[in-house]
Amino acid sequence: MADEKGKVLATNIVNEEKPTSASLQGSDSRSGSDAAPVFDKAAERRLLWKLDLLILPILFLFYMMSYLDRANIGK
Repeated sequence: MADEKGKVLATNIVNEEKPTSASLQGSDSRSGSDAAPVFDKAAERRLLWKLDLLILPILFLFYMMSYLDRANIGK
């Protein structure tokens, strides 16, 4: 059962549709309309998750190096 969920999730991610220029015309500031761009909540959540997975390990390494540096200075 878990394997089928993984396949479905992977298929959904791989087959994700990219926005086209026609779908983004409403967000163009030169179009004269004052309509705010509409963002997909699920896509925003996926983007934030990807950024978290990129940034947090680097921050953790910096924090650990800082801790080790402070611990060695004291000895």
